Amino acid sequence: MIKYNVVVFSFYLLLLSLSPNVLANPIMLKDHEKKIKNFYQIKSLADKVGRKDLEEEIRKFVAQTRPSRIVNSPGHLAAQKYIKDELKKLTLPGSSVTEQDFILDVDSAIKDYRDEFQKEIAEKYDVKDPLYQKWFKVTDSMVRLTNKYRGTKGKNLIFEKKGVSRPNDILILGANFDTLVHNPETLIPEPEKAMPGADNNASGVVALLNLAKILNALDLPITVKIVFFDAEELSFLGSKAYLDQYGEELKKQNVMGFINILMIGHDSKREDKEKKNNNMAMYFRPNNEREMSFAGKIINGGKKTWSAIDFKPVANAMNSSSHQVFWDRGFDAVVMTQNWESDFNPRWHTPNDFVETLNLSTWTSAFKFITGSVLSLSFGVEK
Repeated sequence: MIKYNVVVFSFYLLLLSLSPNVLANPIMLKDHEKKIKNFYQIKSLADKVGRKDLEEEIRKFVAQTRPSRIVNSPGHLAAQKYIKDELKKLTLPGSSVTEQDFILDVDSAIKDYRDEFQKEIAEKYDVKDPLYQKWFKVTDSMVRLTNKYRGTKGKNLIFEKKGVSRPNDILILGANFDTLVHNPETLIPEPEKAMPGADNNASGVVALLNLAKILNALDLPITVKIVFFDAEELSFLGSKAYLDQYGEELKKQNVMGFINILMIGHDSKREDKEKKNNNMAMYFRPNNEREMSFAGKIINGGKKTWSAIDFKPVANAMNSSSHQVFWDRGFDAVVMTQNWESDFNPRWHTPNDFVETLNLSTWTSAFKFITGSVLSLSFGVEK
């Protein structure tokens, strides 16, 4: 009996070594499940990733990337490796992973900081005004910090599920994985401090990693790309590098739009000005009918999948993340995030952004809502 068990165990190990995808693809579907026709199927797929799965992964990601994911730090490099290793497990037909290496365009970031200061502060306030002095110091400190990264390499990680019938119709999602601490009073960066970055933006990264696991198992009509952006805390250099390399090619295709997933783990009824839970937001540009339509389709698919959470559409052009770069390059884009007006996370860019401070129930609902949105857009399910 002992010999038999040893033989069986050895044979099991051999099977695993010959068939690594047995463990690498935890979401496996039957053929009839791979083509979505209704919201019942979409909800069933969203339910394949639960709160426990998400919590385990975000704890693992944050733990392995401590103390901070600031560019070029050990935690930052660990984050690159973690995302790459997870994506490389997704090997079903149509799935692929690309590593985009680039040199940080420091001069571009510095120009952005100086141009924004000139437009938003210098042209509006006297040099002796305290607000002028505050933002002059913030701008100067960001310029000096960014200069330290001259010649530094960055890495975007791109998961793609190729469409089987309309591959040139493309939906893009993204989340940044780097972090940076700012002094909460002066807003001057403090790069030496720890930054677990659970909400900002491990919540977005882990949500999209799990969405990729679902997409990997499907036969999508359209192509869906998920981009994990590097160096976004330095004037969005990762998304700039992505569009520098791929933007012209994308313009020759039919890009439905870009969805930025940013800080979707904070939710507090006590701190919320409206005294509501599940009170999130989706921001897009005002007076842009295409983006309004895009946002409407996202909300329709999300609500029909998971109505427990609300992503309120807000047309105010909130421009503090990757979607701004897509706007600047001529693409429609929205950002799905917390409600910055009613329930803003006070631990934003601080060392106190821990997993323990997240509302895991709301975050799980946000994941299911986003999953429903993406699958309904991908398969054209509207009712």
